[in-house]
Amino acid sequence: MWRIISVFSLLGLLFSGCAFGGYARADLQEHQPTFGTDATKSQIVEMLGPPDKYIQIDNTEYLAYKTKKGWFVLLGGRTEANEYEIKLTDGKFTSARFIPAGSSYGILAPQGAVAE
Repeated sequence: MWRIISVFSLLGLLFSGCAFGGYARADLQEHQPTFGTDATKSQIVEMLGPPDKYIQIDNTEYLAYKTKKGWFVLLGGRTEANEYEIKLTDGKFTSARFIPAGSSYGILAPQGAVAE
């Protein structure tokens, strides 16, 4: 009888630490924002916040936002990381795309520490 109680207690403890969802701008992976061709850099930054990476080459600018989502259970988790890149030409929105940055698993790691 004590073995059954111990097993169920251990399973309860293990699954009580579950956390599923996203972190670090995971909303960009779920709901890609749409911009018109007349959207400016200041409008995009106002909507998404300051970019994690900024590159300017001549009249072309790139704003990049890191995104992560995944799941985490008491003993480990999995994280999928992407970069959301927005291209602006002459200060106007041109295109946007996701660039895969990889995925990873972690054991005994806090949520969000995987795929740093």
